[in-house]
Amino acid sequence: MKQVCILTLCVCLLLPVFSQEKNAPDLLSVPQIGILDVISDSFSDSERSMFTDILRTEIFKMQYFRIIERGMIQQILNEHEISLSGLTDDSQLLKIGEFLAVEKLLVCKAETFADTIAINLRVIDVNTSLLDYTENVFIQDRNQMFQALAEIAIKLELHYISSTGTLDPEKKIELMTKNWIFLGADEEDIPVLIRENIDVKDFLAVRQFDITFSVKDYLKIRSEGWDIDSLKEFFREGISFAEIQKALSLGIGDLKNYREAFKTRGIDFDQYLDAYTNHIVSADDYLEYRKGYIRDYLHLGAGGVANDLPVMNSEFKFFLLHAGWEHYLSKFQRHTFKYSLEMGANFMQAIIPSPYFQLNCYAGAHPFYAKLSAGVLGEVFLGGHFGAYAMAGVELNSTVEFSVMATFLGTQPRVSYADFETEEDDPEYVDIVFPYFGAFLTYKWNARELPFQF
Repeated sequence: MKQVCILTLCVCLLLPVFSQEKNAPDLLSVPQIGILDVISDSFSDSERSMFTDILRTEIFKMQYFRIIERGMIQQILNEHEISLSGLTDDSQLLKIGEFLAVEKLLVCKAETFADTIAINLRVIDVNTSLLDYTENVFIQDRNQMFQALAEIAIKLELHYISSTGTLDPEKKIELMTKNWIFLGADEEDIPVLIRENIDVKDFLAVRQFDITFSVKDYLKIRSEGWDIDSLKEFFREGISFAEIQKALSLGIGDLKNYREAFKTRGIDFDQYLDAYTNHIVSADDYLEYRKGYIRDYLHLGAGGVANDLPVMNSEFKFFLLHAGWEHYLSKFQRHTFKYSLEMGANFMQAIIPSPYFQLNCYAGAHPFYAKLSAGVLGEVFLGGHFGAYAMAGVELNSTVEFSVMATFLGTQPRVSYADFETEEDDPEYVDIVFPYFGAFLTYKWNARELPFQF
């Protein structure tokens, strides 16, 4: 009886151990993976190190792989004198996998091309020498790298979990909910996503081209029946979702005309939409039309001012050189009306500056406009004269301008402008007679054609 009790006690003590061992995961069945440091010529060593840490952490959360310690990988690479920057083909990667004695090897590359950062991830099966998984993601901002790497890990998780086919419905819903929340789905969107069994992988297949593309955007295009392949084509061209929406609403279903006729002329997609909206079908016609959007001009000209009319009877008269900068307040300068601010200086006798500031109003139709202006001027270097004036003129083709000026009121200078010498309290001093008049011929250069830019 004593022996039976002892045997029973031993069974009771060992049963939990056997039970735990039975329910515990078989570590030998979990694939072992080596995650190489992110390879890039576009990012610094510290940035690449941070990206690698993020990628390793996100993949560790999957609990699908046994991850080789990073220091061990570096030690193996050093022992075999292998540099990641020198990797050129998959045969070298397979050798690294063999040296590490792993089943899978993950390689991630990130490079900048113009305004786009391309991220390529590959998982190679070392035993079969086959590509096990590959993924591309494209982003437009370095600050989006962390989000992009986290989303790559989600795609990796979905791929390997779906490939095992062991996920029960409850766990599948739990996984979908977790991933949709991570990707920014609102609380009210989750039931719709689950009920319609919308696959996270399908959303990420679109989002890989624009990481700002949201879950709500995806639900919208699905509800409106948009063609996903066409959407991807737009995204591959680097077109934002807002521009895509406008294009589709205008009936633009493909990019053939844009690529062949407009993009080759340096016209971006937003400008192409502007051309389409204004019924302009030729790139040449649109480039001419775009000149109406130029908002800054440099003015250079010449003219003269007289104290009285007629000019030959005026007590004083002098030659002027003119330089100024004009900025249009109107976005498009080929409507019936346009408005601008202008500032610069008139140089009396070509050397004495008289700064001015004025408001311009134009009315007409391209290329001919009538112009009315009002402004103030000040000459402080010689006589100390200030005045308020009005101008009227004409503009031709946004290039040549002729105008006349009348200064109606102002102060008397300390030194008479009749001879630039006589002081104000001298009997020979000649007052300014208001109004006094001026005339100017001006040439206008658009700011985009200047050799210097502000």
